[in-house]
Amino acid sequence: MIIHLVLGAPREEQLALDYQSEDICVGVDYGAIYLLNAGYPVDLAIGDFDSVTEYEWQQIKKESQCIERFQAEKDDTDTELALLHALNLSDEAPIHIHNWLGGRLDHFLSILYLVYQERFQAVLSRLVFCSPKNRLRVYQPGHYQVEQDHPDNYLSYIGLTPIKSLTLRQVKYTLVEANYETPRALISNEFLASDQPAEFSFKSGLLAVVQSRD
Repeated sequence: MIIHLVLGAPREEQLALDYQSEDICVGVDYGAIYLLNAGYPVDLAIGDFDSVTEYEWQQIKKESQCIERFQAEKDDTDTELALLHALNLSDEAPIHIHNWLGGRLDHFLSILYLVYQERFQAVLSRLVFCSPKNRLRVYQPGHYQVEQDHPDNYLSYIGLTPIKSLTLRQVKYTLVEANYETPRALISNEFLASDQPAEFSFKSGLLAVVQSRD
């Protein structure tokens, strides 16, 4: 089972989820309309819905299984509220966050900065930030393998904090025990083969691993 959080940022392409019948679809504000228009179920619609028209709000009320509506003036963003709710739906299911790149820069940064919040630290390994040409995961210290999601994907390692002892193996550009005192973006690395996972490890910090293609 995957929990899909579909956000309400402007879209450049038709919404396409890696959806199975057992998955849960959560429409965050205008994301509920994106789900309905693309033919997916809305198991939960959540947010203040200040971006929808009255007609769209009636559509959301009619076709959503469950609705959580909040006042526009609140301490948490719609995305934060949706993620908190998603954590209560399952203790282990991956949470895919869709439609997070487009739109306002401040919205984009507020979504990316979720990974710094203490209340979400325990579930970072479950979060996958998805778009048609990008997939971002955030890792805490340890040793990991990464499978290639698409044959054309580049592989980038982006420090969200200072990073200690970063080692990259089974990639075109390797690295051994490198330290970075400030956040550093190591982009456009490559898998050696589509059937061979890349390996990386580090001892402290927070690291984003991005697979992307042109």
